[in-house]
Amino acid sequence: MIYLTILMAERVGLIIILAFLLVSVPLFRRLLFNQTISAKIQLTILFSIFAIMANMTGIEIDANNQLHNKIILTAISTNDSIVNARILGVSVAGIIGGPWVGSLVGLVAGVHRIIQGAPLQGWFYVPSSVLIGALSGFLYHDRKSYFKVMTPWHGFIVGILMESIQMLFILLFSPTGWALVKYIALPMILVNSLGTSIFLSIISMYLQEEELRAMQTHSVLQLTNETLPYFRQGLNKSSAQQVVKIIKKYTNFDAVSITDRQRILAHIGAGDDHHIPGNRLET
Repeated sequence: MIYLTILMAERVGLIIILAFLLVSVPLFRRLLFNQTISAKIQLTILFSIFAIMANMTGIEIDANNQLHNKIILTAISTNDSIVNARILGVSVAGIIGGPWVGSLVGLVAGVHRIIQGAPLQGWFYVPSSVLIGALSGFLYHDRKSYFKVMTPWHGFIVGILMESIQMLFILLFSPTGWALVKYIALPMILVNSLGTSIFLSIISMYLQEEELRAMQTHSVLQLTNETLPYFRQGLNKSSAQQVVKIIKKYTNFDAVSITDRQRILAHIGAGDDHHIPGNRLET
Protein backbone atom coordinates (compact mmCIF):
# COMPACT_ATOMS: atom_id res chain seq x y z
CA MET A 1 0.00 0.00 0.00
CA ILE A 2 2.88 2.40 0.75
CA TYR A 3 4.41 1.70 -2.66
CA LEU A 4 1.04 2.34 -4.31
CA THR A 5 0.74 5.64 -2.43
CA ILE A 6 4.15 6.74 -3.69
CA LEU A 7 3.25 5.84 -7.27
CA MET A 8 -0.03 7.70 -6.95
CA ALA A 9 1.79 10.76 -5.60
CA GLU A 10 4.00 10.72 -8.70
CA ARG A 11 0.96 10.68 -11.00
CA VAL A 12 -0.83 13.42 -9.12
CA GLY A 13 2.39 15.44 -9.05
CA LEU A 14 2.41 15.40 -12.85
CA ILE A 15 -1.16 16.73 -12.90
CA ILE A 16 -0.20 19.48 -10.43
CA ILE A 17 2.77 20.54 -12.57
CA LEU A 18 0.50 20.77 -15.60
CA ALA A 19 -1.98 22.82 -13.56
CA PHE A 20 0.79 25.24 -12.56
CA LEU A 21 1.80 25.63 -16.21
CA LEU A 22 -1.82 25.99 -17.24
CA VAL A 23 -2.44 28.97 -14.95
CA SER A 24 0.39 30.81 -16.72
CA VAL A 25 -1.48 30.53 -20.04
CA PRO A 26 -3.56 33.69 -20.73
CA LEU A 27 -6.31 31.71 -22.50
CA PHE A 28 -7.01 29.58 -19.43
CA ARG A 29 -6.95 32.60 -17.13
CA ARG A 30 -9.59 34.27 -19.29
CA LEU A 31 -11.76 31.16 -19.12
CA LEU A 32 -11.83 31.41 -15.32
CA PHE A 33 -13.71 34.72 -15.61
CA ASN A 34 -15.90 33.78 -18.55
CA GLN A 35 -19.35 32.23 -18.20
CA THR A 36 -20.26 31.96 -21.89
CA ILE A 37 -21.18 28.70 -23.61
CA SER A 38 -17.95 28.89 -25.60
CA ALA A 39 -15.90 29.14 -22.39
CA LYS A 40 -17.77 26.16 -20.91
CA ILE A 41 -16.99 24.09 -23.99
CA GLN A 42 -13.31 25.04 -23.85
CA LEU A 43 -13.12 24.18 -20.14
CA THR A 44 -14.79 20.85 -20.85
CA ILE A 45 -12.24 20.03 -23.56
CA LEU A 46 -9.35 21.14 -21.36
CA PHE A 47 -10.33 19.14 -18.29
CA SER A 48 -11.30 16.15 -20.44
CA ILE A 49 -7.71 16.09 -21.65
CA PHE A 50 -6.58 16.17 -18.01
CA ALA A 51 -8.89 13.26 -17.15
CA ILE A 52 -7.77 11.20 -20.14
CA MET A 53 -4.13 11.84 -19.23
CA ALA A 54 -4.93 10.67 -15.69
CA ASN A 55 -6.36 7.44 -17.11
CA MET A 56 -3.37 6.86 -19.36
CA THR A 57 -0.80 7.53 -16.64
CA GLY A 58 -2.58 5.30 -14.13
CA ILE A 59 -1.18 2.21 -12.45
CA GLU A 60 -2.47 -1.14 -13.62
CA ILE A 61 -3.37 -3.60 -10.88
CA ASP A 62 -4.30 -7.23 -11.54
CA ALA A 63 -6.74 -9.54 -9.75
CA ASN A 64 -4.01 -10.52 -7.26
CA ASN A 65 -3.34 -6.86 -6.35
CA GLN A 66 -0.01 -6.93 -8.16
CA LEU A 67 1.05 -3.58 -9.58
CA HIS A 68 2.21 -3.11 -13.18
CA ASN A 69 3.95 0.24 -13.29
CA LYS A 70 3.81 1.11 -16.99
CA ILE A 71 4.58 4.54 -18.38
CA ILE A 72 1.46 4.84 -20.56
CA LEU A 73 -1.68 2.71 -20.33
CA THR A 74 -3.41 2.52 -23.69
CA ALA A 75 -5.15 -0.76 -22.86
CA ILE A 76 -5.35 -3.17 -19.95
CA SER A 77 -6.23 -6.80 -19.47
CA THR A 78 -9.87 -7.73 -19.03
CA ASN A 79 -9.61 -8.64 -15.34
CA ASP A 80 -7.25 -5.81 -14.37
CA SER A 81 -8.07 -2.39 -12.87
CA ILE A 82 -6.43 1.03 -12.91
CA VAL A 83 -5.45 3.23 -9.99
CA ASN A 84 -5.40 6.80 -11.28
CA ALA A 85 -6.14 10.49 -10.68
CA ARG A 86 -9.17 10.62 -12.99
CA ILE A 87 -11.55 11.75 -10.24
CA LEU A 88 -9.22 14.62 -9.37
CA GLY A 89 -9.64 16.07 -12.87
CA VAL A 90 -13.40 15.50 -12.87
CA SER A 91 -13.85 17.08 -9.43
CA VAL A 92 -11.82 20.19 -10.24
CA ALA A 93 -13.70 20.53 -13.54
CA GLY A 94 -16.96 20.66 -11.61
CA ILE A 95 -15.61 23.09 -9.01
CA ILE A 96 -14.22 25.47 -11.63
CA GLY A 97 -16.76 25.13 -14.45
CA GLY A 98 -19.94 24.12 -12.67
CA PRO A 99 -22.09 20.96 -12.78
CA TRP A 100 -22.49 20.80 -16.56
CA VAL A 101 -18.75 21.01 -17.21
CA GLY A 102 -18.09 18.50 -14.43
CA SER A 103 -20.71 16.09 -15.79
CA LEU A 104 -19.41 16.24 -19.36
CA VAL A 105 -15.80 15.79 -18.25
CA GLY A 106 -16.95 12.85 -16.12
CA LEU A 107 -18.69 11.34 -19.13
CA VAL A 108 -15.58 11.63 -21.29
CA ALA A 109 -13.36 10.26 -18.51
CA GLY A 110 -15.68 7.31 -17.85
CA VAL A 111 -16.04 6.39 -21.52
CA HIS A 112 -12.29 6.57 -22.02
CA ARG A 113 -11.79 4.32 -18.99
CA ILE A 114 -14.09 1.74 -20.56
CA ILE A 115 -12.21 1.98 -23.87
CA GLN A 116 -8.98 1.20 -22.03
CA GLY A 117 -10.31 -2.21 -21.05
CA ALA A 118 -13.02 -4.31 -19.38
CA PRO A 119 -16.04 -2.72 -21.14
CA LEU A 120 -18.55 -5.12 -19.56
CA GLN A 121 -17.18 -5.07 -16.02
CA GLY A 122 -16.28 -1.36 -16.06
CA TRP A 123 -19.58 0.16 -17.25
CA PHE A 124 -20.14 1.74 -13.83
CA TYR A 125 -17.23 4.16 -14.35
CA VAL A 126 -19.45 6.26 -16.61
CA PRO A 127 -22.33 6.95 -14.19
CA SER A 128 -19.96 7.30 -11.24
CA SER A 129 -17.77 9.86 -13.03
CA VAL A 130 -20.78 11.84 -14.29
CA LEU A 131 -22.28 11.88 -10.79
CA ILE A 132 -19.01 13.01 -9.24
CA GLY A 133 -18.60 15.82 -11.80
CA ALA A 134 -22.16 17.05 -11.21
CA LEU A 135 -21.88 16.89 -7.42
CA SER A 136 -18.59 18.78 -7.46
CA GLY A 137 -20.26 21.57 -9.40
CA PHE A 138 -23.32 21.74 -7.17
CA LEU A 139 -21.34 21.63 -3.92
CA TYR A 140 -19.56 24.84 -4.80
CA HIS A 141 -20.50 26.94 -7.79
CA ASP A 142 -20.35 30.53 -6.56
CA ARG A 143 -19.96 33.13 -9.26
CA LYS A 144 -21.10 36.15 -7.26
CA SER A 145 -17.45 37.15 -7.32
CA TYR A 146 -15.10 36.28 -10.18
CA PHE A 147 -12.28 36.09 -7.66
CA LYS A 148 -13.81 33.35 -5.52
CA VAL A 149 -12.88 29.70 -5.74
CA MET A 150 -13.25 26.88 -3.29
CA THR A 151 -10.66 27.01 -0.52
CA PRO A 152 -7.96 24.32 -0.51
CA TRP A 153 -9.34 22.88 2.73
CA HIS A 154 -12.84 22.57 1.28
CA GLY A 155 -11.27 21.11 -1.86
CA PHE A 156 -9.61 18.45 0.28
CA ILE A 157 -12.96 17.54 1.87
CA VAL A 158 -14.68 17.42 -1.53
CA GLY A 159 -11.85 15.25 -2.84
CA ILE A 160 -12.38 12.78 0.00
CA LEU A 161 -16.13 12.70 -0.65
CA MET A 162 -15.80 12.24 -4.42
CA GLU A 163 -13.20 9.48 -4.13
CA SER A 164 -15.36 7.77 -1.51
CA ILE A 165 -18.26 7.76 -3.98
CA GLN A 166 -15.97 6.15 -6.56
CA MET A 167 -14.91 3.51 -4.04
CA LEU A 168 -18.57 2.78 -3.28
CA PHE A 169 -19.29 2.17 -6.97
CA ILE A 170 -16.27 -0.14 -7.21
CA LEU A 171 -17.37 -1.99 -4.10
CA LEU A 172 -20.90 -2.50 -5.42
CA PHE A 173 -20.28 -3.21 -9.10
CA SER A 174 -16.68 -4.34 -9.65
CA PRO A 175 -16.12 -8.12 -9.95
CA THR A 176 -13.24 -7.86 -7.46
CA GLY A 177 -15.24 -5.59 -5.12
CA TRP A 178 -13.95 -5.49 -1.57
CA ALA A 179 -10.62 -7.15 -2.39
CA LEU A 180 -9.76 -4.22 -4.64
CA VAL A 181 -11.25 -1.43 -2.52
CA LYS A 182 -9.45 -2.38 0.67
CA TYR A 183 -6.14 -2.20 -1.18
CA ILE A 184 -6.58 0.99 -3.22
CA ALA A 185 -9.08 3.08 -1.20
CA LEU A 186 -6.72 4.77 1.26
CA PRO A 187 -3.96 5.71 -1.23
CA MET A 188 -6.44 7.01 -3.83
CA ILE A 189 -8.58 8.96 -1.38
CA LEU A 190 -5.60 10.52 0.40
CA VAL A 191 -3.45 11.40 -2.61
CA ASN A 192 -6.24 12.58 -4.91
CA SER A 193 -7.75 14.70 -2.14
CA LEU A 194 -4.40 16.37 -1.54
CA GLY A 195 -4.03 16.83 -5.29
CA THR A 196 -7.43 18.53 -5.49
CA SER A 197 -6.44 20.84 -2.64
CA ILE A 198 -3.11 21.77 -4.26
CA PHE A 199 -4.73 22.26 -7.68
CA LEU A 200 -7.22 24.71 -6.18
CA SER A 201 -4.42 26.43 -4.22
CA ILE A 202 -2.63 27.21 -7.48
CA ILE A 203 -5.77 28.68 -9.03
CA SER A 204 -6.64 30.53 -5.84
CA MET A 205 -3.20 32.20 -5.71
CA TYR A 206 -3.65 33.46 -9.24
CA LEU A 207 -7.16 34.76 -8.52
CA GLN A 208 -5.92 36.60 -5.43
CA GLU A 209 -3.23 38.29 -7.52
CA GLU A 210 -5.85 39.30 -10.07
CA GLU A 211 -8.10 40.63 -7.33
CA LEU A 212 -5.23 42.71 -5.94
CA ARG A 213 -4.52 44.13 -9.39
CA ALA A 214 -8.19 44.96 -9.88
CA MET A 215 -8.35 46.73 -6.51
CA GLN A 216 -5.21 48.70 -7.28
CA THR A 217 -6.57 49.71 -10.66
CA HIS A 218 -9.85 50.77 -9.06
CA SER A 219 -7.98 52.84 -6.46
CA VAL A 220 -5.91 54.58 -9.14
CA LEU A 221 -8.99 55.43 -11.18
CA GLN A 222 -10.80 56.66 -8.09
CA LEU A 223 -7.80 58.77 -7.07
CA THR A 224 -7.57 60.24 -10.56
CA ASN A 225 -11.27 61.04 -10.57
CA GLU A 226 -11.06 62.90 -7.24
CA THR A 227 -7.82 64.81 -7.87
CA LEU A 228 -8.50 65.92 -11.44
CA PRO A 229 -10.82 68.83 -10.50
CA TYR A 230 -8.12 70.30 -8.24
CA PHE A 231 -5.37 69.93 -10.83
CA ARG A 232 -7.59 71.80 -13.29
CA GLN A 233 -7.40 74.78 -10.92
CA GLY A 234 -3.65 74.92 -11.49
CA LEU A 235 -0.72 73.89 -9.32
CA ASN A 236 -0.90 76.15 -6.27
CA LYS A 237 -0.92 75.81 -2.46
CA SER A 238 -4.68 75.49 -2.21
CA SER A 239 -5.16 72.83 -4.88
CA ALA A 240 -1.99 70.94 -3.86
CA GLN A 241 -3.19 70.73 -0.25
CA GLN A 242 -6.41 69.03 -1.33
CA VAL A 243 -4.55 66.69 -3.68
CA VAL A 244 -2.09 65.41 -1.04
CA LYS A 245 -4.99 64.62 1.30
CA ILE A 246 -6.67 62.53 -1.40
CA ILE A 247 -3.45 60.74 -2.34
CA LYS A 248 -2.74 59.95 1.32
CA LYS A 249 -6.22 58.44 1.66
CA TYR A 250 -5.73 56.04 -1.26
CA THR A 251 -2.15 54.97 -0.47
CA ASN A 252 -0.14 53.57 2.42
CA PHE A 253 2.58 56.23 2.14
CA ASP A 254 3.90 57.72 5.38
CA ALA A 255 3.86 61.16 3.80
CA VAL A 256 2.80 62.86 0.58
CA SER A 257 4.31 66.10 -0.68
CA ILE A 258 3.84 68.27 -3.77
CA THR A 259 6.43 70.88 -4.74
CA ASP A 260 7.35 73.11 -7.60
CA ARG A 261 11.00 73.54 -8.56
CA GLN A 262 11.80 75.69 -5.54
CA ARG A 263 9.22 75.50 -2.75
CA ILE A 264 6.92 73.08 -0.97
CA LEU A 265 3.33 73.57 -2.06
CA ALA A 266 1.71 70.98 0.25
CA HIS A 267 2.84 68.27 2.67
CA ILE A 268 0.91 65.77 4.80
CA GLY A 269 2.09 62.96 7.07
CA ALA A 270 5.52 62.26 8.56
CA GLY A 271 7.84 65.26 8.66
CA ASP A 272 5.08 67.86 8.51
CA ASP A 273 6.77 69.65 11.43
CA HIS A 274 9.60 70.84 9.20
CA HIS A 275 8.30 70.29 5.64
CA ILE A 276 6.10 73.37 5.80
CA PRO A 277 4.24 74.66 2.72
CA GLY A 278 5.93 77.79 1.42
CA ASN A 279 9.40 76.79 2.67
CA ARG A 280 12.26 75.91 0.34
CA LEU A 281 12.81 72.27 -0.60
CA GLU A 282 14.66 70.06 1.89
CA THR A 283 16.05 66.59 1.27
